[in-house]
Amino acid sequence: SVPVDSRYGAPIGTLNALTDPSGKISVTKVGIAGQYEVWKITINNTLTAQDQETALNTYLSANNNLFFVPANDWAGRLTGTDGIKVELSSIEKATGDQVA
Repeated sequence: SVPVDSRYGAPIGTLNALTDPSGKISVTKVGIAGQYEVWKITINNTLTAQDQETALNTYLSANNNLFFVPANDWAGRLTGTDGIKVELSSIEKATGDQVA
């Protein structure tokens, strides 16, 4: 999530995502929740769990697939707890006696 600067009155920039050339991953801006810009990463659900993991790892480890663009006219310093916050949550499918 990208923080909102109360002095600036808006998010300090935005995250951007390149299209996954394999078509297995999609990244969508969901909107603003409280003080943060929220994004959703979706993996093709027809893939096996292992293929989903591989696709996500490949996408996230590639250079510049996800990147930050500062807002126009925003200036500041992002360090420690005042930086860009990354939180992940996962919804996974389980079958049989598996645990998701």
